[in-house]
Amino acid sequence: MSSSKNIDARTEILYGNLWKVVPFIVFPVLTASFMETAWHFLNGYWVGKLGPVNFAAINVSSFFVWMFYSVMGIVNTGTTSLVAQNDGAGKRAAALNAAHQGMRGAVFLAVAYSLIMFLGCRHFFTWMGAKPAVIDEACRYTYWIFSFAVGFAVLESICAIMRGYGDTKTPVKALFFGLIFVFVLDPLLILGIGPFPRMGVAGGAVATNICFLAGLVYLSLSIYKRKHKFMLRKKFYKMDFAVLKEIIRIGLPPSANSILFSIVSIFLASMVAKFGTESMAALGIGHRIESISFLVCVSFSIGCVTLVGQNIGAKNPGRAQNAALVSMAYLLLISVSLSLLFYFGRFQLAHFFIADGLTATVTAKYLEIISFSQVFMAIGILLDGVFSGSGKTLVPMLITVPVVLARIPLAYYLAFSKNMGIEGIWWAITILTFVKAVIYLIWFFMGQWKKPKPA
Repeated sequence: MSSSKNIDARTEILYGNLWKVVPFIVFPVLTASFMETAWHFLNGYWVGKLGPVNFAAINVSSFFVWMFYSVMGIVNTGTTSLVAQNDGAGKRAAALNAAHQGMRGAVFLAVAYSLIMFLGCRHFFTWMGAKPAVIDEACRYTYWIFSFAVGFAVLESICAIMRGYGDTKTPVKALFFGLIFVFVLDPLLILGIGPFPRMGVAGGAVATNICFLAGLVYLSLSIYKRKHKFMLRKKFYKMDFAVLKEIIRIGLPPSANSILFSIVSIFLASMVAKFGTESMAALGIGHRIESISFLVCVSFSIGCVTLVGQNIGAKNPGRAQNAALVSMAYLLLISVSLSLLFYFGRFQLAHFFIADGLTATVTAKYLEIISFSQVFMAIGILLDGVFSGSGKTLVPMLITVPVVLARIPLAYYLAFSKNMGIEGIWWAITILTFVKAVIYLIWFFMGQWKKPKPA
């Protein structure tokens, strides 16, 4: 977007018809989500050709990759919110300063996290109960994927900044440009087609890094060629600890929730591992299929950070709430449709990824049970974005932490004490997703989240 288009976006967010504004903001992010979903599907499809061990390997590693995304959210979520609030209030210098401080924090976190993974991944995978062959492949994938962690951090930071300004289109174009490379390179590097080496799971990581690099190049050119609202300025290079502290205050609670969710998922995966490699592979396939719903929900959540943040900054809390309700109406329509797809198309979806009969059967059962939680997952994720946009994220964290932690004892109780087997783990996830959504809705309608901070 050019500078003038950004101004138009801000005007629409603050004064336009919300039934038109919500798709205007969310649709580009949703498009990106579908492209990412297609990428995950194809990546899983090609790795699935290598067998259950390789699929289990990327599944084991994926928990730590998703945790990395959550860690980056500590600054990215806060940056989007603070940029949106300042831009909505017409404070351009403050918005630019927040953008610079957020990017600096993102790079620091990426360096720290990647070092931990380089040094400790084998220990982590061993603790999860993965088999030696799975651990070897998972480590190969991890080493390659985190070799470009800093580049990914900068890419995601710029995307977060642009979304804060109401520009959700440019990040999508960058992703589309990058995905062209990954769609072509995935099968070539994973399977070793033609002159390309057969790299297995590592090939998927290399293709992913090239995708991120291409996207970063595209964003960098877009910023300076189109004179975007966000441009690097020397006067903002100085560390501003007060602003960085505010970014972390907003971003830490929802990111802590996501990090905790990832840690709990690792514990649950260790329970799943007790049922065999096929069950671990099934969990990975199930997660990839469910990523359709998850990424749609995240798209609306990201849109709500911008919509709510801009209107809270403009001192219009009533419109912020209406934006949330309109977004929820759109999202519920989609999530119900996906629930039906997961339930009635579970066998077809499972067999798309893998021919192994046992793995496909376990995957289908996962989709059957998890289909009942999709609507409630949508509500919870959307409201996370609403609360992040308003800057009120502490109470949602206090709600989420005990609910997510409860997954471990409930899953163990259902799976082993009640002898439900692996299905008990799936039901524990579904039940507690419902509980979180109900409590979130109560707090949303209480309205505390949209009240201004005390002076």
